[in-house]
Amino acid sequence: MEKNARVEYAYNVGFISYELYQSMRVNCKGNFLNFNLSNANCSRDRQVYEALIAGINLSQILEPFCAHDMKSALTTSPKPKETTEYSKRRSLKKTRDGLSEVRLQPYSCWRYSEISQNWANNDAVRKALHVKEGTVGKWKRCNTGLPYKKDVKSVIQYHRNISTKGYKILIYSGDLDMRVVRISTESWIRSLGNVSVIDEWRPWFVSGQVAGYV
Repeated sequence: MEKNARVEYAYNVGFISYELYQSMRVNCKGNFLNFNLSNANCSRDRQVYEALIAGINLSQILEPFCAHDMKSALTTSPKPKETTEYSKRRSLKKTRDGLSEVRLQPYSCWRYSEISQNWANNDAVRKALHVKEGTVGKWKRCNTGLPYKKDVKSVIQYHRNISTKGYKILIYSGDLDMRVVRISTESWIRSLGNVSVIDEWRPWFVSGQVAGYV
């Protein structure tokens, strides 16, 4: 669901043209990824789409690639290989001519796994989430110490199950994230079927500046 929503998101933020978006909708019949390879028109549109987004950092579309991804980004083919969810994130310092410096400054390149961990382990955040002090240790985004097989492609059924039992769920989707697109997040939340809107869509602020929407 997330990957398929990227095409609509790419059009909404101006990465692809209206003509290409409409052509992909018609030729790929709304399924932009798992299409029949014999569909030459969809395949052609997909190649054009891939070429247009090849230089975009999918994890944060306004940020350049990190140093360890810069080489691959500069040599990307028209059909780029996607990086892992832990890879592309934050920025290199810029020189006047726009070229990136070889040497990084401290903390100039954050991965979103690090950012989410810092956020979730912040005392103020835990208090706001009503986490009882002393009941939860250090939070990790993915606990690799637990042996399990990563074979779950969708967690919608699990969310549907726990939502019927009265549990509260915090769902976050970055508005500049093209890897897990907000459009698809809203879509699967609506698919739960038992969700009602209790407050208006609104911005939230940090130091008087808009930091996002909720």
